[in-house]
Amino acid sequence: MCNFRCSHCYSQSGPLQESFLPANTILQFTSKLKALGYTRISISGGEPSVYPEIERLCKGLKDQSYGISVISNGWQTRRLLALVKLGLIDEISVSFDGLPVQHDKIRGRLGSFKRAILAVSEYLDVKTIVGAVVSVSGNNLQHIPNLVDVLAATDLDRIQLHPLALTGRAASGQSGLRDLDGHQLLALLINVRIFQELYPNVSFHCDAVASEQLAHLSLPKKGDLISPLVITETGNLLPISYDLDSRFSLGNICQHSNQFSFSRWHIERIETARGRCQKAPASTYYAELTSAFNELGNEEIGVIA
Repeated sequence: MCNFRCSHCYSQSGPLQESFLPANTILQFTSKLKALGYTRISISGGEPSVYPEIERLCKGLKDQSYGISVISNGWQTRRLLALVKLGLIDEISVSFDGLPVQHDKIRGRLGSFKRAILAVSEYLDVKTIVGAVVSVSGNNLQHIPNLVDVLAATDLDRIQLHPLALTGRAASGQSGLRDLDGHQLLALLINVRIFQELYPNVSFHCDAVASEQLAHLSLPKKGDLISPLVITETGNLLPISYDLDSRFSLGNICQHSNQFSFSRWHIERIETARGRCQKAPASTYYAELTSAFNELGNEEIGVIA
C-alpha cells in the first residue's frame, strides 16, 4: 500500500493496491526470528504511514524487544509522529529521489519534495533519530552534492545513499532512470568521504564498496545467520535483497509462519561475490552477491523445515 506511485518503486506499490500483510502474520514470524538472534526491524513499503495496522505492528515488535526503524516518503506524518512519541519507533528516515523537480516527477506529485523536507523537521522536533535515504541514479548523480547540502542544513542525524536497483517498476524502462556503473559508484564513494568531512555531525553511509576495500571488508562467514532478510508485500521471504531471484525464496510467511528454520551462509557464495566485486572499481555489494547467488544455481541457502 502506498499513497504515491513512484516510477522506480521496487515493489510496484501504489494508491490502487489495497492488499496488505496482516500484523499478526508478521508478528508470528518475527517472534521466531527473535529467538534466532535477530534484533532490528526496518519497516518500509509501500508507505508505512498508510499501513492500516502500523500501530499494532510497532507495538507487537516492541513487545518482542526489537529496535524499530521506519522509512517513509514524508507526505503524511501524523500517525508516525504519534508512534515516535509513544516510544514505538526508534529511528525514522525520509526518502528522497533528487532535487525538487526530479523528486516531484518521480513521485508523481507536485510539492512532495517540500513536504518531505518539512517531515524531516517535524520528526526532529520530537527528538528522535532522523535520517534521509537518497536513491542515487545515473540521472541524479551530479545533483547529489547539492541535495546533501540541503539535507544537512536540516540538522538531521544520518544520510544513506542508496544506488538505484532496476527492479520492480524501475525494471520496465518506462521511468527512464539509469543505474550506476562501477566508475559512477566509485565517484559516489569519493563524494561520501567529502560529505563526511564537510558535515562531521551527520553520519553518512553508502550502499556500495570500492574494490580495494573488499579484501579488508568483514563479510558473512559460513555458519552466520542470513542477514538481512526481506519480507515482500506478498509475504515472500528473501535473503539479501528485494531483487534476488525468486527461486532462492525461503518461503512465504503467510503459508508457513510456524515452520521456518534457516540454514546458514555458504562460504562459497560469499567468496564468489567477493571475486565478482573486485572486477569493478566499485560495486553495490548486495547486487553483486545477488548475481553470485543467481549464477551458482540452486544450491541451498535456506530451507523450510
